[in-house]
Amino acid sequence: MRQLHLFHLFHLCLAITTALAAGLAGMAQAQEFPSKPVRLIVTFTQSGAADLTARVFGDKLAEIWKQSVVIENRIGGGGSIGAEAVFRAPADGYTLLLATNTHIINHVVYPSLGFDFTKDFPGLGRVTSARSPSLPEVPTVAESGIAQLKNFSLDNYYGFMAPPGTPPAILAKIEADIRRVAAMPDVRKKRDGAGLDMLVMSSGDMMRLIRADAEKYGKAAKLAGIKAE
Repeated sequence: MRQLHLFHLFHLCLAITTALAAGLAGMAQAQEFPSKPVRLIVTFTQSGAADLTARVFGDKLAEIWKQSVVIENRIGGGGSIGAEAVFRAPADGYTLLLATNTHIINHVVYPSLGFDFTKDFPGLGRVTSARSPSLPEVPTVAESGIAQLKNFSLDNYYGFMAPPGTPPAILAKIEADIRRVAAMPDVRKKRDGAGLDMLVMSSGDMMRLIRADAEKYGKAAKLAGIKAE
């Protein structure tokens, strides 16, 4: 009986030691991150709002990290080609996705994609681009006059995401640096100048929003008679 107790105690200690070692390794990785250029994949063409957001944040993150942030415009498939490239990238934080709510719509319309956008990608924080006060004449979906959609909202927003399995310590570092950039006055000035309002959301809140929007878009698609492909 004593031998059995010692056996369990040994394995408990081994498990704790292994967990601590993994945690310390993750912290060391985060402290060293990044040690090489980072790719930020944008699934839209250059000069648009998504590309502008990526380049503004990419430039500032490069200054903080002392490493290049390479903006890669990977278009096609309504954004799914670029998203899949990030999904299949190594889980080391060196390939990131500038996600948009277009990817959520793709999740609803094309459920046969090789990944689940609402579950597979860890979020790194959201940067919201809502309708600007400088464009008050542009109606929202809720203001369109369609009775069934009177409570429907469709804000155009952007967020940063990483491949599944990226170490939590690296995710935390990237998110903290994104929030740091978002708070910079010159970054806000550039976004305001482009007619985009910036609101920052934590990674957890971002993922909850994505899942809620996926459900909302699914209901709207059903109402409009849009069939999943």
